[in-house]
Amino acid sequence: MSYWDLVEPYWDRISVYDGPAVFLTQFAEAPEPSGHLFAAHFARSEVGNGGMHPLFWNATGVLVPEAISGVRAPGLDILAEQLGQAADLLGPVYSRVQAKRQEILETMAPDIFEGFDELFFAHLDSFAPEDAFERAADAYAKRHIS
Repeated sequence: MSYWDLVEPYWDRISVYDGPAVFLTQFAEAPEPSGHLFAAHFARSEVGNGGMHPLFWNATGVLVPEAISGVRAPGLDILAEQLGQAADLLGPVYSRVQAKRQEILETMAPDIFEGFDELFFAHLDSFAPEDAFERAADAYAKRHIS
């Protein structure tokens, strides 16, 4: 059993590339555990691909509020806190609109998320040699498989 067993059925059914309305409508159709793991996987992959700045800059930023809940669901509270605090830097109300996030990001120092990235990865690395995210996500999926 892998967390991917809950994510895969929704992977092609939820678009992060067609704007907030489409994303929210499609995301609402997924069962909560699948949605949590979908959003957490996307966020973890995006952060792993270059840090939090690309997560917020790219279309995938549409799912950050769900990713915070998704990372928290399997018990990765420290990662959820890091992601939430980084998202708070974009303003009191997180915008799901990519162009608005990009406008805000263009006014920020390029390294503003560096500390968040370091703490995020340090927490994941503290569980080496096992991957903390995959271990927690797999355990969460096992508790929710029907």
